[in-house]
Amino acid sequence: MTEKENGKNKNNRVGLKNGNGTTINRFQKSLKPRYNAYWMFFAAVVCTFIFVYSPLPSVPQYSIGEISRSTIKSPVDLQFTDEEATESRREEARLNVAPIYDYDPMLKFFVTSNMVSIFEEGRKFIQWEEGISSETNNRKKLYDNNDLSLFKQTIKNTLNIELTDTIITALLDSRFSPEIQKILEGVLDNCMKNKVISDKRIIQFNSKGEYILRDIASSKETKKTTATDIYSLREIASLLEEMISKKENQFEAKHASAYMQLLKLLVIPNINFSSKETLNRRISAVENTEPVIVQIKKNKVIIRDGDEITYKQVQQLAALQKYKNPYEQSRHSITVITILILGLLFINIISKSYPIHNILLRNKNILLLLVFVYVFSLLSVRLVQVLSDAMSNLFISSPYNNPSEYFFLVPFSVGALAITILINSQVALAYSLIFSLTTVLLINGDLTKFIYILASCVAAAFCIKTYRQRSDIIKAGFIIGLVNMASIIYVILLSYEEFNFNSKIFHIVLGLLSGIIAYVLASAIIPLIESLFHLLTEFKLMELGNINSELIKELAIKAPGTYHHSMVASILAERATEEIKGNSLFVRVAALYHDIGKVTHPEIFIENQRGTNIHDALSPRDSAKAIISHVNKGYDLAKKNKLPKDLLEIIVQHHGSKVVNYFYTKAIKQEGDQELEKEDFRYPGPKPQSKESAILMIADAVEAASRTIEHADISTIKNLVDRIIQDCFEDKQLNESNLTIRELDVIANSMVEVLSDMKHGRIDYPGFDFSQPSKHTFTEDNHSTATAENTDESGNG
Repeated sequence: MTEKENGKNKNNRVGLKNGNGTTINRFQKSLKPRYNAYWMFFAAVVCTFIFVYSPLPSVPQYSIGEISRSTIKSPVDLQFTDEEATESRREEARLNVAPIYDYDPMLKFFVTSNMVSIFEEGRKFIQWEEGISSETNNRKKLYDNNDLSLFKQTIKNTLNIELTDTIITALLDSRFSPEIQKILEGVLDNCMKNKVISDKRIIQFNSKGEYILRDIASSKETKKTTATDIYSLREIASLLEEMISKKENQFEAKHASAYMQLLKLLVIPNINFSSKETLNRRISAVENTEPVIVQIKKNKVIIRDGDEITYKQVQQLAALQKYKNPYEQSRHSITVITILILGLLFINIISKSYPIHNILLRNKNILLLLVFVYVFSLLSVRLVQVLSDAMSNLFISSPYNNPSEYFFLVPFSVGALAITILINSQVALAYSLIFSLTTVLLINGDLTKFIYILASCVAAAFCIKTYRQRSDIIKAGFIIGLVNMASIIYVILLSYEEFNFNSKIFHIVLGLLSGIIAYVLASAIIPLIESLFHLLTEFKLMELGNINSELIKELAIKAPGTYHHSMVASILAERATEEIKGNSLFVRVAALYHDIGKVTHPEIFIENQRGTNIHDALSPRDSAKAIISHVNKGYDLAKKNKLPKDLLEIIVQHHGSKVVNYFYTKAIKQEGDQELEKEDFRYPGPKPQSKESAILMIADAVEAASRTIEHADISTIKNLVDRIIQDCFEDKQLNESNLTIRELDVIANSMVEVLSDMKHGRIDYPGFDFSQPSKHTFTEDNHSTATAENTDESGNG
């Protein structure tokens, strides 16, 4: 026994010893790279649930006055903020703030200056009046009503003081005497040395009966409990009367009342309530108040069975429901990191299983397309948010009147759905993760929102496998809606928010509508993207593959042999491409158009000839040029009809740089090998640049060669297919197509199977000999005369 066999047996023995080695081996073999991606995604979901799941038991909800149905203990040491006690403490702190009153001792100078201004303006007025009177030879009455009104208005405009006629008359009688001015200034100054407030009854006190008097000049603050040293305006008026009565011997007694009126007009309060400063201090006091923290020890009984529920117990239950254990914050952080890492691993495995990078390299516009879709998705999100705000204004009841309740209506999946249809689901998955992370950051979302957005996008990436009918995208929209609904239910289970039945049902309905909006928006944007970025989607291919299209109809009419050849080649190529998981729809459509250049001169090609062969009159070199020219003519015709770039490329690649062997061999016989350049008989290329293009090259050659088979048994067909593939391989036509040897074997078996089905034998038709001409003759009026002795009446077809 060899070492290798010993090792093998040893391994088997280990497996038997473990008792499950065979099962493990089978499981490991089943973990192919493409399935590993799904396992990784499943692991991300499981890890999310493990980290987010709270070990706390469910807490029943009670209202004040209800009777408890069980005894509830705190499962952990718990502390919570007593909102009612905290609010009471804050109110107490607010009321403890002493109101602030500003005292301005410098205001007396302002009041005195007003007095001085009145007398100075008065003296100027007298001088002006007397000057006018003398100039007019006393014809003008001194101090007429118009002039007095002008003087009153001047004082009002400059000092904002409205003098009465009584005051002005008294001042005019004294001719605004400086002596009277000095007396009144003294009285006014003595009054304004006191603290004056408009009304002592408006003074506010804090809960301790205090207020603060703040000297504006020195910024000194004095805490006061009484207002005995403060005068109200009424008290100041009494003080003024007392002072004026003592000065009556210094001026005419009849003017005492007028002077009193003047002084009352000039006196203003020098103490005022500072509402702004008081409010700021109260707000600061409230903000700096420490909350009332209630401690509940582990296993402490919160409610006993049969107790009537109190407000305090409701608070304790609410605290228990909102409780987050010490690992809560780290659980959320670990969850996000887990999803991110596993998501990146998921994308990495997908990219190895499916060549995403090839897609990006093959179409330079793809990255620009992804940016375009991303921006469109964000605009869609914003548009629906604006509409949601508008909708919420139409309602007055909750939850419909709250714009934030419409979050689940936003079609986050529209971008992923569009990318799935336009590119593939693998690129859509990569986009989904990036879009979900960036969007949740942009909207300041939390973990639950991230889970919902990601689930919606991933559903869009997997819910549509083909897009060959408009109904496919409608089904996708409903699937996304259903996944959204399931995600919302999952989010509700994770949420610590108070459960509101109406609100949650509203959210679930919005989730379904979000999927529908996503397919509507995707349907609108896909045709635009197809046009802008020259993408070839499955639906576009279905349109091009319609045999009633203009080019295909022209091919069928002008070159029926080529049309039939193209149809058979499309069947061969499509089946082979399906077997290697390629783009079978694309290769089928490409096969219909690959020989479209033959419509310009169909008689050149043998499948379209009827008796006369034009090549009998041409040299082999000219015949080869005519045959080769159909590639460039096909390219020009396709370009003229605005066929997609991918189809143009496959038209020029389907012959690669192969030699037109028939005419090359014929030329050798006529001209000799030494005088010929083999390159003159080669197609211009390029060689096939994709698997689909290479498969079409093989299918084209296999279909043409299969017409030469007289006895189509399976071994003959297999030899033919193998020979064609071998010839392409040896001529290095497949070197740039990325086809593997295993895939070539799969392609060969597929084409053999299809050709065998096409060329299988049929039973003979009784009474018919197709090698002999028909004995029926047909007259011009479409009546037939039967001359055959035997006719088939069995209806056998």
